[in-house]
Amino acid sequence: MLRSLAFLAGFQAQLAPQPASEGLPSSVIVPDGKKLHSLAVPGSHQVLRRGQATHLVEVRGWLRAVDPSCKAKDPAWYYLLEPDPEWADSVGISLADILRVGNITGLERQTEGGSVYQIVAPPLIRMEFGGWDSRKRDAPPPPSWRFQGAAGCPDVFFAFDPLRPVPSGPRLRPGSYVRVVGSIVTDAPHAGEAVLGAWLVQNFGIALTLGHLVDAAQDLWSEGGEENPLNPGRWTEIHPPDQIEPLSNRDPTETVRGVAICVRDGMFPKATEPLTLTLSPPGARPSWARGARVVEVILANFPKVAFSRSVAITRVRIDRDAAHIRVDPRSEGVTKFAAIYRISWSPGGPSWIVRKPRDLRHSSRQ
Repeated sequence: MLRSLAFLAGFQAQLAPQPASEGLPSSVIVPDGKKLHSLAVPGSHQVLRRGQATHLVEVRGWLRAVDPSCKAKDPAWYYLLEPDPEWADSVGISLADILRVGNITGLERQTEGGSVYQIVAPPLIRMEFGGWDSRKRDAPPPPSWRFQGAAGCPDVFFAFDPLRPVPSGPRLRPGSYVRVVGSIVTDAPHAGEAVLGAWLVQNFGIALTLGHLVDAAQDLWSEGGEENPLNPGRWTEIHPPDQIEPLSNRDPTETVRGVAICVRDGMFPKATEPLTLTLSPPGARPSWARGARVVEVILANFPKVAFSRSVAITRVRIDRDAAHIRVDPRSEGVTKFAAIYRISWSPGGPSWIVRKPRDLRHSSRQ
């Protein structure tokens, strides 16, 4: 217990706010309480930025996408981060604390599911690192924002090099294991984009672009308005990161997949078959393992039903080397269901654990 308290004290000291004059990205780019809502999670540190409550958090994981150039329109640099569930456990963070349904449906173009009604994909956190365009802002950048010359927007200033954030460290690339500290927010689901394209996907399975698959899925999952902080179609972002620190390489100890299922409806409704998938832990089974361990983290179900019923939606059969998962929302009268499945090797034999999400607070003002 004392060790955990000491770790937490040290972690919060790392997140202690610096004066805005020092030009931390989180002191310049703040959540607006509309499109972007600040998210309070276990271990986050709340600071006030320009009258807005901002929550700074540390997350560790693997970069799964690193943009090679800046998006000049914003201007900003984008990354996708797969959070490390083992590290999250060690600091008392559940994946349900830092992930939403949109982290499964809204960020990954290529998924393992058969349609937008059955999506299986790694849950990812988007990182948006904004730059300073003096021409658009009609003002010079903060004094500490000295990096310039990034591909795609060479005249834009950044707080640090987007591809080599630690000058003496390695370049960032997909697969890099990193420590990120920054402002954690949820972003609007962008469900109103490409209405015709989303309609074609939902009713005929026709995708004119890969982006229309995402638009269709987000439209299915958006509930209660774009600015509603409880809309399940929102996704989590580190926006912006104050630090991106490459760490020593680390291999995943778990296979993690997000599942988002909608019972099919529309112009030509047809029965939605149960989703079945087989997942194995990473690598060959070690000599000490006696089977696989499944942790099911429930994210959402609609219409809202008791937790016991949402648990009954899933059936899991585990053998020595794999978990066989069957998900059927119709069995409990549910039209939408989303969860994260964590598969790891277990020394104690096969096991299946179900975790209920905690109620966390969004905040736009202190």
